Order: sequence, then structure tokens, then C-alpha cells
Amino acid sequence: MNMKMKILFIAFLSLIFLIILGLIFHNPYRELKNINSKGKVIVAFGNSITAGFGIDKSKAFPRLIEDKLGEKVINSGISGNTTEDALRRIEKDVLQFEPKIVLVELGGNDFLQQFPKQTTQINLEKIVDIIQKEGAIVILIGAPSLGGSLYFKRTYRSS
Repeated sequence: MNMKMKILFIAFLSLIFLIILGLIFHNPYRELKNINSKGKVIVAFGNSITAGFGIDKSKAFPRLIEDKLGEKVINSGISGNTTEDALRRIEKDVLQFEPKIVLVELGGNDFLQQFPKQTTQINLEKIVDIIQKEGAIVILIGAPSLGGSLYFKRTYRSS
């Protein structure tokens, strides 16, 4: 991994770490859905980025978050997964663990496989809805090519 990629990777991990800390210890956005989640673990649900494809598993972002927080993070990343694949496996790879926080990192393979943007967005909305109905906090990572976080902030922040 070249130096620029290392810096970007560290910046990405730092952002995730700060978001999680903000949700756990101090959150001025009390209207966030499931802010008082009674779940048991953090689950990272995604594709190759979550799985740590091409790097040592101890350097995948779920493991780094686990090490920093000292709290269990289950890595439910599968390389090559699309949002459609994720919908099929959400019960066994996320919900069965009774999560308190789910980091959702999906959409990149949909983009690479040229899925319609609307299909990907609908699938992500379903994923977020399913997880929220089970009482977990959802942190959506990435997907800027889908209209990004502004859409999801507007849609999910106050619901």
C-alpha cells in the first residue's frame, strides 16, 4: 500500500472511530433512531472493504475499531457483495447477533457492476429500515455516488 493510500485509510478509520465515539459517549442528536440501543455488539456489514480483501485481517477496519474501542466488532464483510446480496444475508450475518450498532458499507460493487443507482438506493433503504426495526443504530459508510449522506441524513435522522 503506498503512502497516499495509507493516509487515506487512516483518515477513513479515524472518521469511523470518531462517529462511533460520538454515538456512544456524547450525542447532541437525540432524535437519531435507536440512540439508546439495547443491542449487544457492533456489526460491520459490507463488502470487500469491510472484509479486508487484500490486506491482513488484523488491519481490516472492523478489527481496528474493535482494538481502539475495546469492544467486540463482528466482521460481516463479504468481498464482491452487492446490496442485493446483502439483503439476502442480513438475518444470518447481522440480526442474529442482536447488534447495538451496525456499520453498513455497501454500494461500491453495485456501482462497479453498473446497477441502476435507484435500485442500489432502494436496497440500502431496505437494509437501513430492517436494521432499525430491530433496534440498532445504523451508520451508513460511503455511497457518495448515490447522492451520498445528505439523502440519508434527511431521510433517517428524524425518523
